[in-house]
Amino acid sequence: MQCIYVCAKLTKNVLGDEMGLGIFDLTKCSDLGYKDRIDIYKETGVGELSLYIDNDYMQEGEDYNLIIAYARDNGLKINQVHIDYKQSNLICDETTDSFFEYISKKAHECMMLNIPYMVLHPSKGENPPEISQKQLDKLKMVVSKFPNVMFCFENVRSIKNLKKILALDVNNIKACYDLGHAHAYYDEFELFDELKNKIICITITEKMNTAP
Repeated sequence: MQCIYVCAKLTKNVLGDEMGLGIFDLTKCSDLGYKDRIDIYKETGVGELSLYIDNDYMQEGEDYNLIIAYARDNGLKINQVHIDYKQSNLICDETTDSFFEYISKKAHECMMLNIPYMVLHPSKGENPPEISQKQLDKLKMVVSKFPNVMFCFENVRSIKNLKKILALDVNNIKACYDLGHAHAYYDEFELFDELKNKIICITITEKMNTAP
């Protein structure tokens, strides 16, 4: 039996002081089917599950909607999900709205699935393009349409766009602190201190991996 990649997700309930510790279901890192994986999570006492809500990240034949339904039927909470990061730099592209259309679609799914935290990346790569005020304004407009969804932007290799995004005065733009990414590229303690007022969820991986 192949080991399941461990990625813990720590989420603070912004409506109170509740803190939930869960596991990230990285489906392609295991040969097990989703029902077997979730049964193992439950047996080991995991109370929350996080996953990508994009079938490009699923094993062949799996669907994230089925995983969510099975997990909830078995008593696991799902309060946080991750969306595709590969197109993150399109947030800076003023010639297309494809990034905003994608995050709108995924935020709507979160709303319909009653999932309050959506994790996304503000950029990709070591030297990404810099987000303009025009694109920041577009982001604010999109986010304002989904007041019950927290848009949790994760620290990655470059944080120049993250800082601009988190500086927006928008209640549902928050930070997801990835300890692995922080350790790989920054002083993790200094970065945590810099972002702490915006952080509402944390990723802790078994490997201090490099960031996209």
